[in-house]
Amino acid sequence: LVMKFVALFCLLIISAFCIGKKYDIRIDYLDRFKVAKVSYCQDCLEDIKEDKLKRFFTEELPLYERVIMEEYSGKTIQVQMYTDEKMTQMGEMFFLDTMPYNFCVKTFQERGFYPQEPATDDL
Repeated sequence: LVMKFVALFCLLIISAFCIGKKYDIRIDYLDRFKVAKVSYCQDCLEDIKEDKLKRFFTEELPLYERVIMEEYSGKTIQVQMYTDEKMTQMGEMFFLDTMPYNFCVKTFQERGFYPQEPATDDL
């Protein structure tokens, strides 16, 4: 438990050094691996083409992870996710040009961005 708090503290420190625009993106899961619907704030329209969003947000998550690393490197994204279990999770995905891909994916998973297992009552 202590290590989790230490890891979270380190992530907060890392996020403080990440300079970039925040995007509000809502992700509605069709199931554990597919995305049913994506909506986003007006500010995103200036920077992201809608057809590009549809292309990679409707693919399976491993592709989504790879593409989003390329699209948002150096930016911070505020994310609200609705899983198939109707659990709502809030958090930030942040990207640094020098951050290794595997570290980023691990960071997302540790912070609860991707449903790893079916949700339980203790979440």
